[in-house]
Amino acid sequence: MRGASGSREARVRERSDPVRGVMTRHGSDSEGNIPHHPSHPETSSSNLRESGEKPTGINLFLDNLDLGDCTIRGNLEAFSCKHTGNDRRLSISLEHEILDCLSKSSDSDHSSPVEHLSCRSSRKTLIYLVLTLSHMYPDYDFSAVRAHLFFKEEEWESFKEMTDTYLSEASKQWAATNEGTSLLDSMTNVIDEVIKIGESDIYSYNPDQDGDPFLEKGVIWSINFFFYNRKLKRVVSFRCSCISKISGDDFLTSAPSDGEEEDALIDMDI
Repeated sequence: MRGASGSREARVRERSDPVRGVMTRHGSDSEGNIPHHPSHPETSSSNLRESGEKPTGINLFLDNLDLGDCTIRGNLEAFSCKHTGNDRRLSISLEHEILDCLSKSSDSDHSSPVEHLSCRSSRKTLIYLVLTLSHMYPDYDFSAVRAHLFFKEEEWESFKEMTDTYLSEASKQWAATNEGTSLLDSMTNVIDEVIKIGESDIYSYNPDQDGDPFLEKGVIWSINFFFYNRKLKRVVSFRCSCISKISGDDFLTSAPSDGEEEDALIDMDI
C-alpha cells in the first residue's frame, strides 16, 4: 500500500517460482464471462464469471465510486501466460538489471531486498510480475525504476486486512446495494474462481515515488495486489486507489487499441 505519507505495509515471505512467457488479457462479455478462443494461437481459454453477483460487477461498482471528498477507483483484471516471443527483449533487460543489483549488494547485508533474487526461478517470477505491470500501464517504464525491488509476497490475511481497512466505506455501499453481501467475500469468490487462491502466491506492489504511476495524480492511497498461480499460468491483479476530488485524474488505462492487441493483450474485466 502506498499512502500520502509514503508509508508502506509489507509482511514478507519470499518463495520462488519458475516463470516464462508474456501476459494475455482476455476480453469479457457484458455479464463478465470470458469467451472461449480455442483457435486463437495467442489466447488461452478461461471462464470468469461473478458467482451469484449482479451483471453490473465489481469493476463497475469500483469505477469512480463517490465517497464525498474522494473517489475510489478499483479494478480486478485477469491475465494468462502464453510463451511467445513478445516481451523477450524486456525480460532479458530485466534479468541483467537484477543481476546488476545482486552484484552491487553486500554479501553481509541480509536485509537486502535483492538477496532472494540469487535464485534464478525467483528472478523469473519477479520478471513476470514486472511484465504484468508493463502491460497494465504501457506508457510507464517500470524497468527504469527497478520495479522488481518493490514486490513483496503476502499472506491472504494481509490482503483481507488491507481491503477491509481501505475499502470499509466502499463495503458499506456495496452491502446496501447487494442485499447485504460482503464486498470482500464477493471479490474472494471472483478471484478464487479464476486463480484458485489456495494454490496461488500473493504479491503486493509497494513502490517508492519513482516507481508509482499514481503519485502525481491526486492519489491519497493506492494498493496493488497480484495473485499468481504457476500451475494455471495465470495472474489476477487488483489495483485500487483513493483519489482526491481536488486533483484526481483518471488512472485506469483505457481499452487497448488494435495495435496493442498485436502484443497478445486482450482486456478481461471481472
